Amino acid sequence: MVYTQTPKHRKRISKALKGRTFTDEHKRNLRKATYRHYRGKGWINDLEKERVEKIERISVKGKNGHIGLKLSEIARKNISKGMKQYFIDGGTISSRAGRGKGGYREDLGHFVRSTWEANISRIWQAQGYIINKDYFYEPKCFVISRTTYTPDFYFVLDNIYYEIKAYDTEEAKKKRIMTRKKYGIKIVVIRKYTYLRLKDENSSMINDWEY
Repeated sequence: MVYTQTPKHRKRISKALKGRTFTDEHKRNLRKATYRHYRGKGWINDLEKERVEKIERISVKGKNGHIGLKLSEIARKNISKGMKQYFIDGGTISSRAGRGKGGYREDLGHFVRSTWEANISRIWQAQGYIINKDYFYEPKCFVISRTTYTPDFYFVLDNIYYEIKAYDTEEAKKKRIMTRKKYGIKIVVIRKYTYLRLKDENSSMINDWEY
């Protein structure tokens, strides 16, 4: 059974939580509890229930051979436009990303999540490759188990997905292994030492290089 909160109930909860601070352990417990609710073991509203069921349908389709979720050009432009406004409004990204500074890059014509991603894209464009033709930024979202994996770039000529990683985690490594195994795709990780080598070789020749 799905229980929908009334406006009065939501207002009472909001009032009770106002001004409270939570420890990291408390936040983790809240996330776990929310996940259990989303799995149908607690109250969620009808819209959330529909969203969870949609994710589950996608997961089942993935198990039966679905080759990723391909975003249309319009969808990619809308995401890029939305993220551009997000950063204009002061939004931030995780400190673990490749040197931060995510946002839309006018010289590249697409959104990126870090300066490292932007500079890798600049290297390819300096070599004559064209975005959304020769290579794509986050073109597919691969469904793996009950989560997803979205590589940073897809290079058409090599049929290879690229991930830019200044900071890698065990969870990220596990996702790549699962994606390779399930979909049979090639994923190349550009880590710090590779990026720094590319920086030494290319930064002085690219006017818009970000440091």
